[in-house]
Amino acid sequence: MNTARLLRIGLCALALSGLAGLAAAEAPAVRQIALPDHIAYPEGVAYDARRGAFYAGSAESGELVRIDATTGRARTIVPPGRIAPTGSTFPSMLGMKVDGKGRLWIAGGFSGLITLVDPASGRLLQQEQVSGAPKTLLNDLVVIGDTAYVTDTFVPILWRMRAGQKPEAWIDLTTTPIGFADGPNLNGITASADGRSLIVVQMNKGKLFHVDIASREVTPIDVGGLDLVGSDGLLLEGNTLYVVQQWSNRIVRLQMEAGLKKASLLSRYGDPSFVYPATVVRYGDSLVTPNSQFNRRDAKASVFPMGLARVPLSLVRRGN
Repeated sequence: MNTARLLRIGLCALALSGLAGLAAAEAPAVRQIALPDHIAYPEGVAYDARRGAFYAGSAESGELVRIDATTGRARTIVPPGRIAPTGSTFPSMLGMKVDGKGRLWIAGGFSGLITLVDPASGRLLQQEQVSGAPKTLLNDLVVIGDTAYVTDTFVPILWRMRAGQKPEAWIDLTTTPIGFADGPNLNGITASADGRSLIVVQMNKGKLFHVDIASREVTPIDVGGLDLVGSDGLLLEGNTLYVVQQWSNRIVRLQMEAGLKKASLLSRYGDPSFVYPATVVRYGDSLVTPNSQFNRRDAKASVFPMGLARVPLSLVRRGN
């Protein structure tokens, strides 16, 4: 074999190995967005497309931070003691959403508070206490226009609050197919793009329910026996529903049919970096979910810094 041919073979081998290395380097992977060390037990996350930022906070202290979505740099915009009063029972800051006017709505856990924040200044625009429910744990919310719909984990009420008004006990769930039981009940909530429907998840039973906003009718969603026990955050995009199954450390992708009243499994994805993932938002070609570490708090086994997991959609779609 002549020298020129050997050289050509060697160059081809180098090129192929280089391409293989490049492909490996570019393979999709879950990335961690670290939060400041003093932000403990993040549960809620919201994405602000106008400002290119995520919002997250400590379910322990109520401190709220803004994270630059490009650089990952975080800074405090609301200090402890304002969104959640000092001494509030844990958790006191849970689900959060940015509305069409750029306001940030926050569900206040055991504090029973619903808070609106101007994320540009950190100013509290409105803060209201739900009434008549001493066991209230306001867990998650979704905003349609100027109105937030808020789940309560231990009280069978679906709350509604319009900006500038007081919260109301919108649906008494004791009159619906949702049978409250011991343990955590309603958790995640999401809305259809047309603003006509809500989907909620009952965490302890792993059940999904469709809520017709106009009629307030609550209908069980047929999931065909799928195990969704321990589910937290929900995100509906068209006919695709993403479910963060917290207790199993995975994200479940469902195909919704029959007017959002039937679901079938598309894929499941888990990652070793997931530690009790909670709520979920879409960011570009990824889903972002906080690693809440709620399961490590009592054992004092938490790992700092805590943070958000950015999960490529390609991995979620592929499943494992």
